[in-house]
Amino acid sequence: MCVQPTTIRIDSAEQRLWRLLHDRGDLPVAAAESCTGGMVASRIIAVAGSSAYFRGSVVAYANQVKAKMLGVPQAVLDNPGAVSEACARAMAEGARARLGAAIAVATTGIAGPDGGTARKPVGLVYIGIASDQGTFVEEHRFAGNRAAVITATTERALALLVETVEAVLDKDVGYGPAGRTRAQRHRAQQGTRLKPADNEWARSSSFSASKGLPS
Repeated sequence: MCVQPTTIRIDSAEQRLWRLLHDRGDLPVAAAESCTGGMVASRIIAVAGSSAYFRGSVVAYANQVKAKMLGVPQAVLDNPGAVSEACARAMAEGARARLGAAIAVATTGIAGPDGGTARKPVGLVYIGIASDQGTFVEEHRFAGNRAAVITATTERALALLVETVEAVLDKDVGYGPAGRTRAQRHRAQQGTRLKPADNEWARSSSFSASKGLPS
């Protein structure tokens, strides 16, 4: 059986990440994945040369793995639970520390079709990002079936990772909603075409910050 190679768009998040980091050795990135089950890592390593900056991903699907491999406190897993802002933050910080990364992204959510509740419906996802400038978490409610939720989460996690790398490389580009606007202007100045998804973030998500970042 012949496996066909994956075609990667030149404007994809993983290609943008390569352009930012392939010739640097001082900004390694990593991931911690629950609901995406390794798809973030798969997309990153599909680009040749990603070993120069990608440390790896911990696929922490079970709560025991989140606790043992990433150091997520049992108190967080008990309440508010694995699908929460607090868990996404702990996963991102745990991956950054344990994989020796400068920046780590984390995903946790309910992809469905089962598992949703009135308080935590199917499609609820938290994406955390941790760097030396702090940790923050986005909340999303993605529509569609299981595959659609996983794909949307993967896309946003990769985009957020790229945006954070850009912010770290250019300290004038900040975090949070205001910083995201400055990042868009920065990319426009560099000749990068802005996509509708860049603005969709503000309409579909809530932002939460820690360690003194704006909220």
